[in-house]
Amino acid sequence: MKPHPAPIEDAVRALGVTPSAAVLVGDSLTDVLGARAAGIMCIGFADKPGKTELLADATW
Repeated sequence: MKPHPAPIEDAVRALGVTPSAAVLVGDSLTDVLGARAAGIMCIGFADKPGKTELLADATW
């Protein structure tokens, strides 16, 4: 479960790509933290008011 990196690492492995070639699009802080823990770049999707600041503060 996020932010544990295992599910993200499993998905990357199943796709047959390296973490450096992957990107996760997430709409929560746990998405960003999970991607960071897995060594994957993350794009924050602010789908609700207030999320822009929350996701912007979760820098890589």
